[in-house]
Amino acid sequence: MSSPLKAAPSPKKASSASFNQRNSARDELVYFRMVRVLHGIYNRLQRVLVQAGVTAPQFEVISLLVRMNDAKLKEIGKRLLITGGNVTGIMDRLEKIGLVLRVRDTDDRRIIKAKLTQKGLETFYNADALYKMELKEVFGALNKQEKRILAGLLRRTELRARRRAASSL
Repeated sequence: MSSPLKAAPSPKKASSASFNQRNSARDELVYFRMVRVLHGIYNRLQRVLVQAGVTAPQFEVISLLVRMNDAKLKEIGKRLLITGGNVTGIMDRLEKIGLVLRVRDTDDRRIIKAKLTQKGLETFYNADALYKMELKEVFGALNKQEKRILAGLLRRTELRARRRAASSL
């Protein structure tokens, strides 16, 4: 018996496969570059924020509380995309160093809100000044138009990723 011969792929199919491989490699390059940039910036900001007495996650929580005045713990987790357990741990540490208070809702005692103390507000302003200086240094290589373009591209990518995540639930 003779073995059947496989037909060689058409030039069009081979070209398409090659394009898909190059495109996939570009996607991976973009992804890994974004991760490296994000980690680099995050680590720089973490070092700066520690000088002000808070970690990056703690700063995110107190920043949110400055904007919202007070917030339900569940809302903090939802807005910062962190789990309830992580919110509890961050709140425990912030409360221990006197930056926030947990306050029960007067209408529904099951609801716990976070509120900044005066020390928390002062810490925020100190940390925020250092944070903004560091961001200015990090993004100083880009002009206004480049920052606008980058923000738009990242936003578009974020929205697509969120839609895909929501559709897979």
